[in-house]
Amino acid sequence: PGNSRYPTSSPHIRGSIHSHSPTTRVKRNDSNHPTPFVRGFAPTKSPITKEITADINRLQSFTSLLKTISNEKDLFDSSTPQYAARTWIALEDSMQLDPENTFFVTQRYAMAVLYFSTS
Repeated sequence: PGNSRYPTSSPHIRGSIHSHSPTTRVKRNDSNHPTPFVRGFAPTKSPITKEITADINRLQSFTSLLKTISNEKDLFDSSTPQYAARTWIALEDSMQLDPENTFFVTQRYAMAVLYFSTS
């Protein structure tokens, strides 16, 4: 405790800046509320963030192609078969088509729209 330079038995916000776990200090932000941070660890992208980014990029790629054959409004309206087909092809389809392969994507999309509009 205090200003000791040796690890303590538990992390402390005040007093020692050393502990058995990563160092936690208090930083004051603009609103004068304490904001704890960990020294020595830079923020990194988690695998979940990378997956979400990949999904967003894939959806955008398919949307760019599909808006040339479907009404763009329908592609973003979650109650339409076009939205369901776009989302399924981009994120769930086991074929994982390349959005640059316009021939196969448009065929698959047309069949998926038919499927989602009849079920």
